[in-house]
Amino acid sequence: MNEQNNHAALTIAQQYPPAQYNLLVPMQTVTEIADIQKPVMNSVSISTNLNDGEIYEMEKAKDEWRDSKGYVHKATPAKYALTKKGLTKLMRAAGIKILSSRPVVPSTCQKCAEVNRSIGKPIRCGGCPNKDVKHEVRISVPQLTGENVTIVAHKEIAVEDVTAGMTEKQRAEFMKFRSEMCESKALNRALRTAMQIKSSYLIEEFKKPFVVAYLVPNLDNPAVREEAVKSMFGAANDLYGSRPKTSHTVYVDDDDEGYAQPEPDFEVVPEQPQQEQQPERPAQRPRQQQPARWYTQNFPYSNRLIKETVRMSVITFKPNDHTKITTDFERYEFACPCGCTAQMIDPELVQKMQTIRTKLGKAIKVTSGYRCVKHNADPKVGGSRTSRHLYGIAADWRTKDRSVNPVALGIIAAAQGFGAVGIYWHDKAAIVHTDTRGCKATWLCVQPGVYPSTTYNKFVLPTIEQGCEGAANRAATVMLQRLLGIPHDGSFGPATTKALMTAQRKHGLVPDGICGPKSWTALSGADKYL
Repeated sequence: MNEQNNHAALTIAQQYPPAQYNLLVPMQTVTEIADIQKPVMNSVSISTNLNDGEIYEMEKAKDEWRDSKGYVHKATPAKYALTKKGLTKLMRAAGIKILSSRPVVPSTCQKCAEVNRSIGKPIRCGGCPNKDVKHEVRISVPQLTGENVTIVAHKEIAVEDVTAGMTEKQRAEFMKFRSEMCESKALNRALRTAMQIKSSYLIEEFKKPFVVAYLVPNLDNPAVREEAVKSMFGAANDLYGSRPKTSHTVYVDDDDEGYAQPEPDFEVVPEQPQQEQQPERPAQRPRQQQPARWYTQNFPYSNRLIKETVRMSVITFKPNDHTKITTDFERYEFACPCGCTAQMIDPELVQKMQTIRTKLGKAIKVTSGYRCVKHNADPKVGGSRTSRHLYGIAADWRTKDRSVNPVALGIIAAAQGFGAVGIYWHDKAAIVHTDTRGCKATWLCVQPGVYPSTTYNKFVLPTIEQGCEGAANRAATVMLQRLLGIPHDGSFGPATTKALMTAQRKHGLVPDGICGPKSWTALSGADKYL
């Protein structure tokens, strides 16, 4: 990066310190910005007055309380979230456009149609009492790389579930506006995903303005200024070179919260570049191609999660490049195994792994780093179409000598501050997935293709005890049983409780038969490295 860009970066960092601003950028940002472009910042103030309708109270404040088992739960402050009005203000500032908004067939109607089709009956919609609605919204989100991402979000409202407990008057009022409500929720979901807005904020955070970034041509660059005079900014190819048009479509699942889920739970469909016939143009004097620069540490964030996405600086390299990134890691270790000509990796990812490598005092084997689209789509790989491996911000790894189990590695990785941590422990794999995405995501995998989420737990693994149910608890029980050296069937019964209490005594813990953060850390051996 030249001195002028460095000066601009420092100015931005000084102008928007994290103690005074919340910085938002579009999702999946790769921070490569060429000299022909420069970032422009928009500051948006969100009113903290509930009567203005830009925020609402999502969760009331709670006092400290003690449960039936004697555990003390700390007091928590009230949490607030953005309304459609507040989100729309941020959408306009970020240059996000609504491409389409339309009703689609609800899943209940789809099932009905499938049943009728299977038994040979005609499909007659409108003749049943089902009043469920579903809406699809598409928005276009400009990226700091110059490309666009299309976010596709759905929201479905099951009338019977929502209106349960309502009075007749309330139900009648709800039925009038259910379609508009469904559309609004779908739009909110798309916008939250696009700008990686947190599900809730403290009122103190809303007092700080939100800042969004977008790109404009850098008229300080002589080549850009020359082309601007020639074409009045009418030809994108003149401004940005012969780089192919790129875009992605992100599909947001119809989950309860409407935010990005762990790796396997939502998909990105890369759109193939369309071949457009270019009109013949008179020969022009060739101009020097401007080198791309890495845009790093220019956007201070007010919270850790989003901060990690923006401060990422992806390194591109060629296969068999043995250049060192850190003390113990070289570039080739993160390369796509198919031998692509263009590889990429996030130095922040490698730095965190180096810290873990130093703590362990053991060599780390990267089993999967960067993946090209072709390799990721290979059935043998089984990669998600939204895999962070495609962007060079993810790695699957283990210790080279396999002496540290994946539960311990997952706990250590979570403590190191990775955005996402996935623990895989089954007959075909004993690894941990880490990436530097801008939102928290954790999951477990004890069966190939099944990834129960633990994202909304404070700890990477859930607290489990005898009789616990649910996919995540069963997966955690399998991992606990592997640590205890007993048959791992995923059922937390008396035998597992007995073995757990024995292990707890051995490690100097309270033998209560409940496996929480302290037990997980001690039994896995992670406490030796924390």
